[in-house]
Amino acid sequence: QMAQAYIDLSDLGPGEHVVPIEVEMSVSPTRILSLEPAEITLTLEESITKIYPITLNETGEVALGFEVDHVLLSELSTQVSGPSSLTSRIDNVVAFLSYTDERTNFSSSLGLRALDEDGIVINGLTFQPNEVIVQVFVQQSGGYREVAVAVETLGQPATGFRVIDITVDPPIVTLFSDDL
Repeated sequence: QMAQAYIDLSDLGPGEHVVPIEVEMSVSPTRILSLEPAEITLTLEESITKIYPITLNETGEVALGFEVDHVLLSELSTQVSGPSSLTSRIDNVVAFLSYTDERTNFSSSLGLRALDEDGIVINGLTFQPNEVIVQVFVQQSGGYREVAVAVETLGQPATGFRVIDITVDPPIVTLFSDDL
């Protein structure tokens, strides 16, 4: 490489700056006739790091007849870093968990998102840790029971016919009673 262009930011603080482009030549004697662009405009922001609690945002439902007993998060807070224009907008840090007819305990790894006061995701931030492992404990609700559907056949098929297969759909039904 005969020439290397760079800018010097060492004495600059936050704000908008017009910075000249410097060129360093590795071969001499040399002379720079023109440099385009000769300068650039940039904005520097203070980098902010702050610790936020993690909020679990739960949507959906577990299966009928089941309920979430309790939920455990591997982390209760996260360190968020980024430019002050973004970090100043943070209202909360959220992990989104969606239930879809679960009947048993489960674990899931969830990414973290920073939201502003309107619930809009703020991009361009760094999280440490950047995800949380959630353990969900599901139990059967009182009065509900799941029962396998069993087919009981009566009689015999007509002459010349035979039963090859019986399919049950749904294979399990949920019953409710005050006596269960």
